[in-house]
Amino acid sequence: MKKLILLLFVFAARISFAQLITFTVTDGTEPIAGATLFLRHEDKSLAGATDEKGVARIALKDNIRYKVRISAVGFETLEQEILTNKMEFKVTLKASSTQLSEVQVKAKKPLMTHDGDKDIVDPEALIQSSTNLMEVLEKTPGLFTDTDGNIYLGSSTPAKIYINGREQRMGSSDLATILRSLPPNAVEKIEIIRTPSANMDASTTGGSVNIVLRKGYSLFGSGSVSAGMNQGEFGNRFMNASYNKSTGKTTYFVNAGLNLRKNKNVLNTNREISASSLLNSASDIHSTDQSQILSYGVSHEINKKWDVSYDGRFVNRDFTSQNYTQTLINNQETFINNNRIFSDGGSLNINQNINSVYKLDSLGTKKLVVDFSTDFLRPSSHQNYTNIVSDTEISGAGKNSSSSDFYNLTADFQYQFKNKIKLETGGKISILDFKSDANFTRTQNGTTAPDNFRSNSFSYQSRISALYVQGSKNSGPYSIKTGVRFETTSMSGHQIIPGDTTFRIQQADFFPFVYLGRTLGKIAGWDMRGFVIARRTISRPGYNQLNPFRQYVDEFTYQSGNPALKPQFANNYEFNINIDGYPILAFGQNFIEDIFTSVIYQDRNNPQITNRTFDNLAKNRETYFRMVGALPPGGKYFFVFGAQFSMNNYSGLYEGLPVAFKRGTWRFFAFHEFKIDKKSSATLQGLYSTKGQQQFTELSDFGNINLSVNRKFLKDKLIVTLNANDIFFTNKYDFRINQGKMLASGYQYYDSRRIGINIRYNFGRKRKTENEFSLDMPAGDGQIE
Repeated sequence: MKKLILLLFVFAARISFAQLITFTVTDGTEPIAGATLFLRHEDKSLAGATDEKGVARIALKDNIRYKVRISAVGFETLEQEILTNKMEFKVTLKASSTQLSEVQVKAKKPLMTHDGDKDIVDPEALIQSSTNLMEVLEKTPGLFTDTDGNIYLGSSTPAKIYINGREQRMGSSDLATILRSLPPNAVEKIEIIRTPSANMDASTTGGSVNIVLRKGYSLFGSGSVSAGMNQGEFGNRFMNASYNKSTGKTTYFVNAGLNLRKNKNVLNTNREISASSLLNSASDIHSTDQSQILSYGVSHEINKKWDVSYDGRFVNRDFTSQNYTQTLINNQETFINNNRIFSDGGSLNINQNINSVYKLDSLGTKKLVVDFSTDFLRPSSHQNYTNIVSDTEISGAGKNSSSSDFYNLTADFQYQFKNKIKLETGGKISILDFKSDANFTRTQNGTTAPDNFRSNSFSYQSRISALYVQGSKNSGPYSIKTGVRFETTSMSGHQIIPGDTTFRIQQADFFPFVYLGRTLGKIAGWDMRGFVIARRTISRPGYNQLNPFRQYVDEFTYQSGNPALKPQFANNYEFNINIDGYPILAFGQNFIEDIFTSVIYQDRNNPQITNRTFDNLAKNRETYFRMVGALPPGGKYFFVFGAQFSMNNYSGLYEGLPVAFKRGTWRFFAFHEFKIDKKSSATLQGLYSTKGQQQFTELSDFGNINLSVNRKFLKDKLIVTLNANDIFFTNKYDFRINQGKMLASGYQYYDSRRIGINIRYNFGRKRKTENEFSLDMPAGDGQIE
């Protein structure tokens, strides 16, 4: 609490020295998006750009005279001197009789801002201390990851992941592999959407995370080469090179990278198998992941109204894993089970996308967007295991291969009326075909036979169609957006081996959405706005959760999907407050029915064996509160600090027995950046969770602190970063589950404490930065009020 009070005191002190000044740029009637602002005072300069509403906010000192230059494509440049004795300036630009050359600007952006129904994270500071994109997400304030690669926004349900606005229909482990294959500087921004509007999929009970990747932007051609490593007990390595260029109406980019990741996972479990017997299991898992990625893209402006783009991605992965587990009953060495598992395999992911934007007007307020994408995933793996109990040896071997083909077609139409009412409508069709085949044998007493328990043949198809319509309007202090989405679901699965488990789900559902916003007042001259958001959502099980293939973990544990899983529905409500675009407070509730979750069941025939699977268990009422505070960037030091409290209240059945599970969890996160000098800076990022929870499993307190220091060389083209992750080795936890017939406890940790270095060299012509600020261009007519 003392630290929190100190941070709030520093926040208040910072406000007295710098304020967010608002510039609203128009042509006299309509807002001008993408206008660039350059400001200079003495030997210091700042830069900014307007958003789609023609608004830019820049932290400036109070009652100081600044020279201002404002420019926009198609308008005459305006130069004027202002005195920052008020919080808002209205700027009018005059249309130019000649076309201006493109102006590019790189301005310091806040780490996190709020825009309508989403929070936008600028990951630049997080990139420096990361070796892949997954690590960037793990360090992003407000995001939480689990051991399976799921990403949470604080809800008990994982968030839906999008890349460049496109849904990623693959299992969490497969998606985590893709994200770990992408270099950290591949991401441009991260959009956190807790309650999506009707133009996004309804299957977003846990919210959505949209990862926007960088594409070509330079007129002259530019790129970067980078390499990095970090070392704990084992080491990670990565190399990456990228190039992009714009030539007239065509822009293209290419990116290639290599990634080597080694990890260690320690898991100890004590499980009650009867009233007088306790099974003790200790596992030590070493894994190696190697991946190669090639991504590319090209976009072309056919004419002033029509743009077409194409981009693709190839990711090849190879992995090995060694698992040694020792199991005892009642800690007695008279019964020792030694189990060794060796797995190896790989996967190939091919992603292709075509996008077309047709504008009905020059501002892009009336447009049609059509997007088609395909995603092909081909994973396969081999596994060999040896299990020794006393003098008896049991071994097994086999191969599991699968294929996943995903096709997605969307069309969105947007129309802005003269009364500023915005209409959006569109549709989507997505098709997923999945097949899995596993063939295993088991050897005991010198005899090898087919392993019918693990051999499997399973196919799954999913067809989802959607139509939506929504309207929005901003009127003075009020804003409203409302709409409805209609989706049809067709899911079917068919298992041939070892037995028939055919299932089919067909249904049609409506998902309404309401968003209301209002200006509540001003604090220190800053606009304070409040928002109320409500939406109905659905979560459908993925193929990995439905696939009944039994993956061998050890002689006492296996994991499998559940083909009988049903979709879950949720009603989401949230009220939040932001101040000049910074998210400050939020309160919400999620009411979830037929919630499906990961569970641990004892085998019906042998209580010594457990099955990690999924099931529809209960309904859940989740209540949460979130608070975020920040110092605006621009000075030598700024920070973001946040806290979220979630109370989950489950009620239902677990293994046929009533379950009533209630648990409150606090999560704290913080990000600090300090500019040591003009070329050096340091960042400190941390996460801490108290009374953690992973669905029905209770976790102890855990967290991590990450530190990085970077320095620029060679005219700021070379950036060297030293980083230390999980400095105090606190990203480990004890766990406990007591539901149904399952009573177990233990602890788990990873090779998370690491020290590393990242090196990146940027070549070619860059965007202008505030250090290159100039006021020697001719100015035109206009005015600043």
